[in-house]
Amino acid sequence: MLSIKRLFFSTGIFCVIALFWVTFVGGDRTTPVNTIPKTDFVDMQGYEWALDAVSELVDKGIISGVTPTEFNPTGEVTREQLAKMLTIAFGLKDKKDNPYNDVEKDRWSYSYISSACGFMYIEGDRFQPTKSVSREEAAAAIVNCARLEITENARILDAEFADGMLVAPSIKKEVATAYENKLIDGIDGKLQPIMPIRRCDATLMIYRGILLQSKKLTPILGEAQVDYKVAQQWAKNRNAADIFIDAAPIYWKYGKITGIRPEVLYCQAAKETNYGKYTGQVTPDMNNWAGIKTINATGDKPEDHERFLTPDDGIRAHFNHMCAYVGIVPVGQPHDRYKAVLSRSFAGSVKYVEHLGGKWAPAQDYGESIVNDYLNKLLAT
Repeated sequence: MLSIKRLFFSTGIFCVIALFWVTFVGGDRTTPVNTIPKTDFVDMQGYEWALDAVSELVDKGIISGVTPTEFNPTGEVTREQLAKMLTIAFGLKDKKDNPYNDVEKDRWSYSYISSACGFMYIEGDRFQPTKSVSREEAAAAIVNCARLEITENARILDAEFADGMLVAPSIKKEVATAYENKLIDGIDGKLQPIMPIRRCDATLMIYRGILLQSKKLTPILGEAQVDYKVAQQWAKNRNAADIFIDAAPIYWKYGKITGIRPEVLYCQAAKETNYGKYTGQVTPDMNNWAGIKTINATGDKPEDHERFLTPDDGIRAHFNHMCAYVGIVPVGQPHDRYKAVLSRSFAGSVKYVEHLGGKWAPAQDYGESIVNDYLNKLLAT
């Protein structure tokens, strides 16, 4: 008799658990099933680049695994799932109503759709909650939710991607803004804007959108926030070469002339030259402080880099090169590579240090490295 009672008790517990799973998890894949460490998702191999984003959003209850141990990184995201993710991630307010005639008030996603509908790209009066979200729709929605400044340079998509012209005209500026802010990138040279977005990509987009909304980006233009003598002491503390320490006053001179923050370019030079020790392909006698390539460079050999007569000439070239990125007039006669940058689609539109990645240098985190590894430490001196 005792074993039968235990059997009924165990069965009852199982039924309660099963009912909870179906009710609160099965119909809503963005409801958190756990806050397990990111490494416990057994299907994230090959998607390690999204692990930090997945871990953060799972911990915050913005998204969940489809089971306690599976994330399903390649699964598609529906419109109602994205609405919930956006609402939680960006703190959107429930409008208590929505304009769509195909979303009943008793649907689990009604309040989320009500909150997010003004930020999402939806045509007509039907939301189609179970329809998959495209990459362009997700990018535009996240740009809107993060309240990023919308670029006027929509042509960058046509220039950078073979299928850039496929982006819907009504949200092309928003998608271009997503690209400029590194929320979205290409796949084998294509943007694939109408492809359904995968869970791993949507998670990373939202994660980056949250970071952009919460942190102040670092402007390239502006007055110096520190004196060159402080910069010299910072350089000395890092065993910089004498030529790098001596270059500081010249950087501040051209900073005043151009309006470009000299400490930003001085820190960039620290990164490019290893504090004037020139441990890469460029040598000290080349007076090339920023790794500037020649106009006909074919590789990364010394001869692929510009040579300048004096340290002053090289620093002026550094500022001139940046002038092409931020869209201001150069000082004196610019070098040939400056003209090559002017032909790029992003010329004149790069306003923040963090956005130099993938443009000044191939590494996507190039700008973040300048800020985190050099500039913040200089400003804290």
